[in-house]
Amino acid sequence: MLDSDAVHVEGFSMAGGHWKACLAREATAAYCEDDDEDFDAEFPSAEAAARAAATWASAAARTPDLPGLGEVFAEEDVDFAEELFFRLLDRLGV
Repeated sequence: MLDSDAVHVEGFSMAGGHWKACLAREATAAYCEDDDEDFDAEFPSAEAAARAAATWASAAARTPDLPGLGEVFAEEDVDFAEELFFRLLDRLGV
């Protein structure tokens, strides 16, 4: 977690391969603005992140909430990014 402002998450499954995403996208972008890499290529949209996370959770025999995952990845207005992380775990069925 980045100073309770943003969270990077990653996962891997044989079915879905490696995926990476962020929570609190605007705050994450602010942390990454000096990086040489393309932020949008590094961190997919909320919809793409939700699909990748749902594939990962399904491969682990969990029952993900795809619409709920999309909401968590799209959320920006939180005091602490940790709140989003725990909501993400819940929507993944973990």
